[in-house]
Amino acid sequence: MWTEAADLRITNIFSPERCQNVQGLGLFLSVRFIPGNDALHALTSGNESMAFRVVLINNTHDYALLDYESIRVASEKDLYKIQLGKFLGPNGWDSMEVSNGQSFSTYDRDNDKWSDNCAVTYRGAWWYNRCHSANLNGLNLNGAHDSFADGMDWSLRGYTTPLQYYSYPSALMMIRPAKLLRR
Repeated sequence: MWTEAADLRITNIFSPERCQNVQGLGLFLSVRFIPGNDALHALTSGNESMAFRVVLINNTHDYALLDYESIRVASEKDLYKIQLGKFLGPNGWDSMEVSNGQSFSTYDRDNDKWSDNCAVTYRGAWWYNRCHSANLNGLNLNGAHDSFADGMDWSLRGYTTPLQYYSYPSALMMIRPAKLLRR
């Protein structure tokens, strides 16, 4: 069984207020509340190694399962830095590669390595580097769109692919004990 870290199925709205609540991202998605980074830290900082799974679901209900051998999210003091283990998904699909080892950036806390604020530019709080090839906290633009990389985006290898003009209508982020991950 997986524990949902985020179920991103309903349109989310980017605003400064959503980033000010570390107990939960402050994102209300109709009936769901996304656990905050404090909860992710608590779930991933114990002695037991936790695996991370991303499920991307497109408009035709096809899906991709993307697994990481392990995940750790640091405390607020360490800016919720994410550490991911080995990627176990299909070649070219490791869009978290550029986020690995990065601190969490929000509208009001710019912790990325870009001169501007990636969370403002790409309209979602995330583990940005200079900025991203994955941003599942972006806007739910429900498929193809004209704006660059501000949707719920998971691009293939690198920063500029057609998938940065595609917003997955549905995405799940889940964790569970790594010992239960099938390899």
